[in-house]
Amino acid sequence: FYAPADARAILERIWGNPPSSGEDIIGLVLPAGASPLSDAWGAVVSYENSGYVSDEDAASTDYNDLLKDLKEGTQQANEERFKQGYASIDLRGWAESPVYNKGAHSVIWATDLKFADASTDSLNYDMRSLGRNGVLSVNFLAGMEQLPQIKTAAQAFSSHVSFDNGFRYQDFDPSADKKAEYGIGGLIAAGVGVAVVKKLGIFAILLKFIKPILIAVAAAF
Repeated sequence: FYAPADARAILERIWGNPPSSGEDIIGLVLPAGASPLSDAWGAVVSYENSGYVSDEDAASTDYNDLLKDLKEGTQQANEERFKQGYASIDLRGWAESPVYNKGAHSVIWATDLKFADASTDSLNYDMRSLGRNGVLSVNFLAGMEQLPQIKTAAQAFSSHVSFDNGFRYQDFDPSADKKAEYGIGGLIAAGVGVAVVKKLGIFAILLKFIKPILIAVAAAF
């Protein structure tokens, strides 16, 4: 585990991401014995003070339809990426379809991303744990071939995630607490919108825009 200062140095100085990529980070996790210069996966841990995210839409959200909207937004944004001299992104699909655990108040999903100037696909594997005032995020960065390793690591991570009493999801007070303007579908859409690609030294920020029902995503740097 690398604390915030070291984690930011790795993201920005070693992996070549812009200065803003290390903001609000809690830390960075690598496999035991791995070096930031190796091909090992990395997990960026952060906290999003978004407010209480309702899970009422978790069971009713059609994740295939959500994927179609995300693909459309990514393709539309590739025009702007091209103008700025960056390679286009192809959101190939779910590497793992979203699954919401109602008992643990957590959601896991993974996307398969292909950059036009890269020979292999990139994996973005996301875990979100819901709290009273926001969401704890663990974003695994790796190549698609590392998916089995990431799934094993994600199971270990999930057993260590918890909120203190008073800050748990079930402690939400609707009369006093801030509530996010989106549910599980919007949380996933926003999460897909941020993809750190370690091996290419790229921090791809997909700009979010609002659609009538959900948050879709457009890509830009």
